[in-house]
Amino acid sequence: MNALHIISKIPATDRLLRWGAIALLVWLVVLVIGAGAQSLHNTGKAAAAIREYQRLKADAAQPRREADETIQKLQRNNLFVAPPSRTQLPQTVAILGDSVLVGDQWYREGQEVQGYLITQVGPDSVRVVRDGQEHRLVPFDVEVNYGRAAASGPAGGRGRDTREGQRGPRGGRGG
Repeated sequence: MNALHIISKIPATDRLLRWGAIALLVWLVVLVIGAGAQSLHNTGKAAAAIREYQRLKADAAQPRREADETIQKLQRNNLFVAPPSRTQLPQTVAILGDSVLVGDQWYREGQEVQGYLITQVGPDSVRVVRDGQEHRLVPFDVEVNYGRAAASGPAGGRGRDTREGQRGPRGGRGG
């Protein structure tokens, strides 16, 4: 305490302490005036912000027609959900008389296989109906064309020439 009293008796130190106290008071006054000016400047802004928030909240609560259409479009074309798969036609493995082999089960006319009703079992195809649509099933998707077998022979449609006396490429008799 004695040291502080001795330092305060020095005229330069006394002047420094006085100016320091005055600067501190000026700084505090500036802070108080700045805070007051800030509060005066923002008086209507809080009420305006509250009104804007309530308006946005009311807008968000109302359903929009365009948004519903957009949502429905996105639901139809969703990239993350696969489209519903169409049911596969039963694969016929074999036909024997009036029965058809599908998978490892034999079926006859009038029976149902994988949701399809068998309406006709023919010698080379099976007719099935589902939801009013008729489909023709062929074992292994191979069709037999009985009437056109001679026209499309193994030589690409060319039959073997069996005429007598035709000469071969070397001038000799064919054969």
